[in-house]
Amino acid sequence: MKEEKLLEYAEYDIRQFAIFCSNLIRYWGDVKRFEIKNPGNRDAVFIKELVYVIKGASIPIEVFARHGEINPGYAIEKLSIAKSYIDSAINYFNHKIKREEENGKIRKKN
Repeated sequence: MKEEKLLEYAEYDIRQFAIFCSNLIRYWGDVKRFEIKNPGNRDAVFIKELVYVIKGASIPIEVFARHGEINPGYAIEKLSIAKSYIDSAINYFNHKIKREEENGKIRKKN
């Protein structure tokens, strides 16, 4: 019975992830269109790069799913690349906040 409940939860979790992926694809398209219409918009560039984080994190998941194991060095390599995108985006937005504060601009959180 316990395994049945776990499988039921897994199916629910998979459905929720499918919704997340569907939304991600839609939003990714919106960001790409925005970037094309607004070339050079740095916010769009950094937001777009966050998708590369998801792509990078998906590689170790795919390898594990196919083989039931993963070389730790390979996983670290792929995740480190994804982490570099996150670090870059955090750095960019921290600097943006600092510039806005220096210019007296106060922004509400969305």
